[in-house]
Amino acid sequence: MQAELKETLLLQEEWTADNTEAMQRRGVLVRQVIPQWLRQQLNEPTSTAVMSDLAVEGRDGTGRKTEIPWTRVYSARRSPSATQGWYIVYLFSAFGDRVYISLNQGTTRWEGGEFRPRAGEELAARVSWARSVLGITWANELALDISLEARRSNLGHQYELGNVVAIEYPLNSIPDDAALASDLWRMIDWLGRIYEAEETSLTIPGEPAAEIADALVAIRQAAGSARKTGQGFRA
Repeated sequence: MQAELKETLLLQEEWTADNTEAMQRRGVLVRQVIPQWLRQQLNEPTSTAVMSDLAVEGRDGTGRKTEIPWTRVYSARRSPSATQGWYIVYLFSAFGDRVYISLNQGTTRWEGGEFRPRAGEELAARVSWARSVLGITWANELALDISLEARRSNLGHQYELGNVVAIEYPLNSIPDDAALASDLWRMIDWLGRIYEAEETSLTIPGEPAAEIADALVAIRQAAGSARKTGQGFRA
């Protein structure tokens, strides 16, 4: 994992939106190689997952290649897409000088037929709520603010706003695999605490009340069932 994170960062120096050989290799790393290592950690016999449905995925752009590639660990039920819920994500800086493991969240939402950025005030309120759940304050090894230095993408800034807490790995001092695994499980523990708080909190910034959220889930499930059976459905 140490070597793969470093290689991905070095490829960031060759970033282009075109599907060049360098970008193809970057895609293999963030979508296949790094996820494979993460899944191995989650499947270790000596490890006890906080959640029973942890999954892994990586993205670097479909067609045009994104400036900030990522690989995330998430609950399939609580965060079915990167635009929803809370998750752990490895974020690679635009200039390839550092990578973060970040406890983050969906920073866009589907409105008017397109994904729109969540307001900075809303994300700040959600970050504050999550940090209060975890009791996190600044520490030498933790980053409460991250900098991805994206030049062409607004998403880079959104990722920065969505960060709850992160650990920064500079290009020339990425720790060994044992330390990376330890940091991963530290983040998983925090993610589990956020998920537990979601289920017991009466209100969460930027989220509908629990009864409304349950109704929306039921509507989506019914719509999915209707599509599978070929029946029409109207909400």
